[in-house]
Amino acid sequence: METMNGCLLVYLVGSVPLLVFYAAGLSGWFFDYPMGLFIGILLVLVVPLVLLVLKLPSAPKWNIGLLWIGAGLISLRVLYGVLLMERAIQRSEGLIFITVVSVALAWAIVWTWYFLVSERVARIFS
Repeated sequence: METMNGCLLVYLVGSVPLLVFYAAGLSGWFFDYPMGLFIGILLVLVVPLVLLVLKLPSAPKWNIGLLWIGAGLISLRVLYGVLLMERAIQRSEGLIFITVVSVALAWAIVWTWYFLVSERVARIFS
């Protein structure tokens, strides 16, 4: 078994701040950003990363699921916020919304591709 380094380490380290952002956004969707809900969502989102560290064979599939569920939920959160606005969206707000969705989708696309085609992932998790 190989050690967890290289691109997988980049994925693990890069995913943590993104998941914190997702948890914050999702915890404020219907409530006023309660800390308990934020921590609960974050713990659920971090589970697939823990599976990677534990090198369970199903970890890549769980992480691909996490990538797309996270991107989908944060995109819905942004869309929900846009639809509830009672005024026209300002340019800076629109750029922020587009950036959030673009980063989420780009992160999901790149890492899904990596998990599916990487020989290293296949060796580590076989």
